[in-house]
Amino acid sequence: MYLMSFRNLITLLPVLLLFGCFLSLNTVSQFSTDWLNTTTVALPLLSFAAALLLSLQFNRSRLSYALLFIGFNALLLLADDLPASLPGLRAALSQISSDQRLNLQLLFSLNLFIFSGFKDRGFFSIHSIIRLSFLALQLAALSLLPLPLIENTLAPLAANLPTSISQSHLFQQTPLILLASFTLMLCLQSLSLVIRKSSLDITFIALHCILISFHMRPDSGIFIPLLMIVAAIIIISSILMDSHAMAYRDELTGLPSRRALTQLQLSLGRKYTIAMLDIDFFKKFNDTHGHDIGDEVLKMVASQIGKVGGGGRAFRYGGEEFTVVFPGKDPEHALEHCEALRENIQNYAMALRTPQRPQKSIKNRPNNAKRSKNTRKMQSLSVTISIGLAQRDGTLKTPVQVMKGADQALYRAKKKCRNCVMT
Repeated sequence: MYLMSFRNLITLLPVLLLFGCFLSLNTVSQFSTDWLNTTTVALPLLSFAAALLLSLQFNRSRLSYALLFIGFNALLLLADDLPASLPGLRAALSQISSDQRLNLQLLFSLNLFIFSGFKDRGFFSIHSIIRLSFLALQLAALSLLPLPLIENTLAPLAANLPTSISQSHLFQQTPLILLASFTLMLCLQSLSLVIRKSSLDITFIALHCILISFHMRPDSGIFIPLLMIVAAIIIISSILMDSHAMAYRDELTGLPSRRALTQLQLSLGRKYTIAMLDIDFFKKFNDTHGHDIGDEVLKMVASQIGKVGGGGRAFRYGGEEFTVVFPGKDPEHALEHCEALRENIQNYAMALRTPQRPQKSIKNRPNNAKRSKNTRKMQSLSVTISIGLAQRDGTLKTPVQVMKGADQALYRAKKKCRNCVMT
């Protein structure tokens, strides 16, 4: 339970970082002016460069584009506050009109959500050319929209908001159409989180909040660079968490992998029980129904094993084999929960569809024959597992030896009658 809570806390790290940014703002503003002039230029650039290099190295193109959207949006807002040591950049940004800046900010807000749904592709590839062309088409379309007319349409709606909101700096300094875009994209990203339940959506929600936060305070000389640093840290943490999940979690079943099991073995105490589990006649499932159905069987069994009680921690060992470790538990305790798990899997009926009938048989069927709207038949597939248990004792002293003992018990279970638990 503690480990699950810690994992949830790590998942919410982007939101926690953003909240900490607001709490630390007053403290940061008390530092010396010379220090702030240096860090508000150097630190955001260094953090953005580190985040961009890391996202390119790990082929996280979605996060690379998100970083660019955040960075360019910040530059548009900081155009008048850039130091004199960057005259070329200041001159280039001064050439962008207010309408063009609004179009670009709308583009960044819209595509921060759109790109979160794309697949990660190589940043330097044909896919990037297609996506950049897609951005150019959007920018051209935005330039044709009657933005002042839309702004006037939204004005009566904003007039009905509470005075504390309508008179805030955010509403006074930000065009209504941009606020509407921010709100809509944030709501859509939240809906995506509910549907997909992906930790990456939490990252993009935090980045949407950063885009909104850029407009919340007048002292942008300090606040926006600080938010840029937080955005870079959020993206770096997201890349590291995803990479950790890829290394320690099985992609097909979602259970922790054998590498994670090896890590757990290093922290086990003097009392524990290990269960080795194997799907009965799994080769027959593959030979009879195909590897796609075999994968579905593996995912179903893994989902049930992941729900094992008694403090058991489930892992995919390899192939159709799984491992459950019960830290600090004796075999009698583990046996009770393994029996419950075995029964749950035995009683779980997987619904399968038979292949669609060939069209030839339909054409040759008599006209008066009754036609069925659904040409697929439902089949029910039953799955069972065998389990072997072993505990650490005077003979089996190491986790490797205990796992071998559990594997021998599993062999006896499969030799005896299958669909049973042996110790």
